[in-house]
Amino acid sequence: MNRRRFARQGLIATAVVGSLVASSLSASAADFTDYHSPQTNAAGDTVFFAGYAEGKGVELWKSDGTAAGTVLVKDIYPGVNNGLSRAYDIDEEQVNAPQFTSIGDKTFFFASSDKTGSQLWVTDGTAAGTKRLTTGGAGLRAESETAVFRGELYFTGKDETHGLELWKSDGTVAGTTLAIDVTPGVTTKGKPLHGRPSSYAVVNDTLYFGGLNAAGKPALYSTSSGASVTELTTLRNALHPGDIAQTDGSLVIHNYTTVYDTDGTAAGTIARPGIATKATGGRSVVFDGSVFYTEPNRRLWRMTGTTTTRLSTLPAQNVAIRNGVVWFTTWEMLSQDVELWTISSATAAPVRIATIGKSGNSYKSNGWVERDGQVYFWAYKSLYRSDGTPEGTIEIKDFGYPRGLESGMNPAFAGDSLVLTGVDAQGIGSMWLSDLTAEGTSIVLGTGSFSTSTPTINGSALAGSKLAGRIGAWTPAAPNFAYQWNNNGQPIPGATNKSFTVPAGITGSITFSVTASFPGYPTVTKTSAPKTIVASFTKAPVPTITGAKTIGKYLRAVPGTWSPSAKFTYQWYANGKAITSEATRSTYKVRSNNVTAKFTVKVTGTAPGYVTTSRTSAPR
Repeated sequence: MNRRRFARQGLIATAVVGSLVASSLSASAADFTDYHSPQTNAAGDTVFFAGYAEGKGVELWKSDGTAAGTVLVKDIYPGVNNGLSRAYDIDEEQVNAPQFTSIGDKTFFFASSDKTGSQLWVTDGTAAGTKRLTTGGAGLRAESETAVFRGELYFTGKDETHGLELWKSDGTVAGTTLAIDVTPGVTTKGKPLHGRPSSYAVVNDTLYFGGLNAAGKPALYSTSSGASVTELTTLRNALHPGDIAQTDGSLVIHNYTTVYDTDGTAAGTIARPGIATKATGGRSVVFDGSVFYTEPNRRLWRMTGTTTTRLSTLPAQNVAIRNGVVWFTTWEMLSQDVELWTISSATAAPVRIATIGKSGNSYKSNGWVERDGQVYFWAYKSLYRSDGTPEGTIEIKDFGYPRGLESGMNPAFAGDSLVLTGVDAQGIGSMWLSDLTAEGTSIVLGTGSFSTSTPTINGSALAGSKLAGRIGAWTPAAPNFAYQWNNNGQPIPGATNKSFTVPAGITGSITFSVTASFPGYPTVTKTSAPKTIVASFTKAPVPTITGAKTIGKYLRAVPGTWSPSAKFTYQWYANGKAITSEATRSTYKVRSNNVTAKFTVKVTGTAPGYVTTSRTSAPR
């Protein structure tokens, strides 16, 4: 499997997240793994997510906010198959939609245990309590959208008799049934017409959703009983996630160029006059009586009544309400700056809070979470907190450059800990736990691994000479490097640069060590092969030649006194040209063919720990 492609394109539950492995499972850090958004259960003490384990694929995990409490719950699809997979919203960005949906002590999610495809499951956090609620094949095939309504889970399901319709579950197999056939008895070419429920919202004890009517046209529906539906109005396009904005009992529906208000009745579902927004495909929230939304070109707009006002000239994203204000981010293409903004009321202008990173890769879902008046979010390569003021916007932890490239780290609270999950530039997922301090933020699952080279040393290890360390090629390409020169295996104090000048008086060998560190990667130290330290002879005199320069007589090389004592080798020359026959001893017998030549001799001295040195005599 190409897990890098899987990590970007595979079908997955929108709010699940992946990890590499727990310590109890074998793993290969070179494997590409999948990560998604964590989802906290209703009690607020457990985060469920989908994580990769070697030999098991992407399966159901949980964390109570501690490393020891981060464990695989169940291998749903035995073998290397993936039980849980990813889904994206319409912007192809990862979001914190409630794909893990908790009702009381039951948490619902979608997973595959065989080739029948995605099914509805429920878990209480134990392997025994993790059960499939629907069947495959000719029976139900569960889709991915959900809503909590009348104490039960409502979702889009499918069977051969009804097609895609509205289903519900109380967490038991017997209580998982068709709730409403939106298009009962309607067939197309002998097959049931799918009602295709989508984009759920619950307001004032009424469930709203989009779907198809009996004529096969997009429509808006509502139900207050969970047993029958009311068609509120026809729509131009099918609804998408983000087309329904709701808060404090208000409900606004965007559908292409039309904006609707509704009170849950057909008569009370009215198109706002004079609005032409093309808002479908964006994100919207209702705040302080106005609708804030992004349209397909990603500019942020405010809609109050029938008046629309553009609030940003730059692409905007991540519109959310936290701590009683609207939060969003913008991205400037030329500078690559990502900016954090807030809006305090429907009539207030956006206020720029801080620059929170660079690069279009920051232009993703931040996964805003709030606690005790602080909003926590991920941007570019760092975890931030903000109280909505410039001075109160603080970088908690810099995770390092490559960890921010593939996707953001998605946050959720489990007890007192913040759980963060994401995918780095190599497609390797990781899970982190944070006590909301830099020192208390550490990786639990999904450690990456360096591809390394052995360092080398350029230059001669001679007293007074400069050596250059070469680190070689490393992946990722930008870890944090530290350097250390060593003498006989022991660190040389202060020798922590890439170059090193050999001081006088040291003996033995020199090595060069490179230590690479990076958040989420184990620290690695690689050391060069040793280079022997050499010294210069304190005495190395020029040799002399004695003897008569007569045919058949011997010339003798006199090396003089060297300090320390050395072992010598010789080479005789005639008129500056090396003599090739019997000319490498301390004596040389003069031949008739060179009796008139000028003779020289080169003496080379060697001794352990000293530079091999040569001296050449004057001509004779």
